[in-house]
Amino acid sequence: MLRARGYRTAVIGKWGFGPEATGQEGHPAARGFEEFYSYIDHGHAHQYYPEYLWHNGAREPIPANAGGAKGVYAPDLLERRALEFIGEHAAEPFLLLLTPNVPHAPSDVPDTSAYADRSWTAANKGHAAQVSRFDALVGKVVDRLRALGLEQDTVLLVTSDNGPHEEGGVNPDLFDANGPLRGYKRNLYEGGARPPHRLGPNRVRQGTSDRPTPLTDVLPTLAELGGAPRPRRRGRAVRRAPARREPGLGPPRAPVLVPRRVGVTSRVLTRQDRHPGRGPGIGPGVGLGGRLGGAGRGPAGRAENRWHHPPRRP
Repeated sequence: MLRARGYRTAVIGKWGFGPEATGQEGHPAARGFEEFYSYIDHGHAHQYYPEYLWHNGAREPIPANAGGAKGVYAPDLLERRALEFIGEHAAEPFLLLLTPNVPHAPSDVPDTSAYADRSWTAANKGHAAQVSRFDALVGKVVDRLRALGLEQDTVLLVTSDNGPHEEGGVNPDLFDANGPLRGYKRNLYEGGARPPHRLGPNRVRQGTSDRPTPLTDVLPTLAELGGAPRPRRRGRAVRRAPARREPGLGPPRAPVLVPRRVGVTSRVLTRQDRHPGRGPGIGPGVGLGGRLGGAGRGPAGRAENRWHHPPRRP
């Protein structure tokens, strides 16, 4: 769809569809993406130190992880390739679907020292560290867009596929990860099925919306924002003010989608020192159209994306 409009397209991160083979209709190449780098199979994406990742139609070995070694953390490879992709296509329209496999059980992560002083289980420390890594990744994407002069010309959507999980020993209640909602991943209560959508920073009108917005609405919304014909029978474009272009602006050159994987629902990571005693710094979420402020540095020099949001509703 957007590729036909001249956009360069890529999926970097967990795909989760189809067998581990090329030439099958579930492969990203058969779904309109020029580049793919990561895991094809859902189960393979549970390995944080895999012996290989897929790059387009070929397996790329990771020698440092051979034989069960933990030499290279795969989310770091995804981050590096995503930032490279943005730099390589800064002068042309692009669509980047960035789907890191953190946070997710097993809560495997190279470093949990930021939470060493917490009296938490290893699983909860690992989960918190994974959420911090995701937050840093979003901050680095914003930093790269700003450094390349693309911040004003890019739509950035951060969302999740489900609510917080309780797998592998992780306790979602410790982090108040579903906020005022009840339920977790795989539940049909809102805590399991109502993650936030954050859209920003500058190509849409600022505000919030309580409109129920399933991810099936993302495709027609991007079609409308990118000036492409809206696909039929593929959801509804989000037409309320927060998801529409400001008057006088042309189609965005670079939509970037960053689905936050399992572990965050109605809240978004912010700095721990803003919310002392609340676990790994979880802030209240909003509906579609949160405002994205400047990217800065959090504790220990971590990149940070600063979302501004209204007070939590009772």
